[in-house]
Amino acid sequence: MVAALVTSFFAAHTANTVFLILAFGPHAFFIDGLRVADWKHGVLSTGANLPFVSNLIRGVLTLAFWIAFIGISEFCAGLLARFLTHRPRWMSSAARILGGFLLFVFVGEFSRVNGRLILFHPISIAAVIGGCVLIWKGVTSVFRGDC
Repeated sequence: MVAALVTSFFAAHTANTVFLILAFGPHAFFIDGLRVADWKHGVLSTGANLPFVSNLIRGVLTLAFWIAFIGISEFCAGLLARFLTHRPRWMSSAARILGGFLLFVFVGEFSRVNGRLILFHPISIAAVIGGCVLIWKGVTSVFRGDC
């Protein structure tokens, strides 16, 4: 669940970037600083509204990137778990604790989007819960035999 919610944030930003580069060109994005100011309503940083078809394309791109990012994150988690299976217990504990703290760093960065504090958001809440669970599992696995 954490992977699905957290990757949605990155998928939306990636889809918006790819859409702007493909639709308006790299110059508009990299040089002129064209951005999607309001992704829900399709408003650009210039104040122009995107037409319905453009918003539909952005939605399809977001969904495609979201599926890809969930798959990539689950694949990497499986590789990491497989790698840590035959390692000392402290290594898997350290990886869990580090992952939990990285989720907290993500929440700190996510809460500063657009210069306003966003703490009560499903993405932030899922990342905080996931971070707490990872840190808890990391700390308790040091004192128990499972990992």
